[in-house]
Amino acid sequence: IVTPAGQRGWKDLLNQLEPHLKLAEAEPGVLTDHADLLFARTQGHIGSLTTLLERACGIAYRADIETLTEEVLTRVVLDNAAELSRR
Repeated sequence: IVTPAGQRGWKDLLNQLEPHLKLAEAEPGVLTDHADLLFARTQGHIGSLTTLLERACGIAYRADIETLTEEVLTRVVLDNAAELSRR
């Protein structure tokens, strides 16, 4: 169970990571808009989150959409630790 303080902390982290996305069409708030999905996919593990974002950016770039969508974020294959924690 994630507490309200934990949710704020997670969104703060996403806000700090967002300027580092190198996607031309990424709008402000693209990560916080998907905060719940990102948490569910990574269980809050920073290493898994950065891996997910790196791979999602690659998928978005190759697909020529230049932003992160729910579809892109769910297509990413994550590491075993994140997948096992999610299950």
